[in-house]
Amino acid sequence: MLKFGILEIAGVRSHGQGPYHAGWMINPKLFGDGRTWSYGFWKGANGAGCYNTRCPEFLFKCQKLNSLGHNLLTLKEKRDKNSGNWWLSDVNLTTEDDQIGYWPKELFDLIRNSVDMIGVGGIVQASPSGVSPPMGNGHKPTEDVNAAARVMKLEIVDSNYKIQESDKYKLEKLLDSAKCYGLKDGKGIVLFSYGGPGGHSCGI
Repeated sequence: MLKFGILEIAGVRSHGQGPYHAGWMINPKLFGDGRTWSYGFWKGANGAGCYNTRCPEFLFKCQKLNSLGHNLLTLKEKRDKNSGNWWLSDVNLTTEDDQIGYWPKELFDLIRNSVDMIGVGGIVQASPSGVSPPMGNGHKPTEDVNAAARVMKLEIVDSNYKIQESDKYKLEKLLDSAKCYGLKDGKGIVLFSYGGPGGHSCGI
């Protein structure tokens, strides 16, 4: 049984994709317990890839953090204009962001220079018994935007390295199981709210 909250970027073409994503997950097999942990994952050229530091390609730079796997990180992903490397940062609201580390651009065949897609939201995977876990805080969205998990403000760095609001781009909404989960447009600074209790026969 797996549970993810993710921010993903990817380049897509007919015979594959080259994404990396970071966020939060509950994954007892990976972390050894049922707590929520921050994580990073990449999949690059020739199908290579892994979680966190299980392979050496992710290069840490932050002195405060010696590995992914911390449980209180607010993550940002961005391609460096000069080097072309893809950086992962811990966002600070009052001071400069902590640069955790980066994936070298050479790892990726499809997003070496730019990306075609940005995704944000939640993912779950059912247990072998067929029970799907809760997503978000376990509640479906309602008219109260604070009742369920929510994505607040999504900013996108364009090809000129200028920050753009997400409403300048087409937003495609995906919901695989309306029986067990929900997805609802937000209000104000809330882009959308999502999640649900999970359960039996959710189909995911």
